[in-house]
Amino acid sequence: MILDLLENRTSRLTLLGLVVFLLALSFPWSVGYLLNFPPFMARMIGAGIVAGLIVCNVLALAKLPFELQVLAAWLELVALFALFFWSF
Repeated sequence: MILDLLENRTSRLTLLGLVVFLLALSFPWSVGYLLNFPPFMARMIGAGIVAGLIVCNVLALAKLPFELQVLAAWLELVALFALFFWSF
């Protein structure tokens, strides 16, 4: 039953969004930026934004030809690598 749901593209994207949302919820990234909200609500908003961006990224990459998907994935990895080092 669960495996049948994973054959559907919409179900996979929903599951991806839910997993990313739950993982992002555990980090207080946006609490300092959303001071008008209670801390848990700020974490939920930040997690929703992160999950939405990742799902939109997957949808955008799926529309590209394979060669451009590979190039975009490498560019995203380089950007994340650079952001990691610039965070210090």
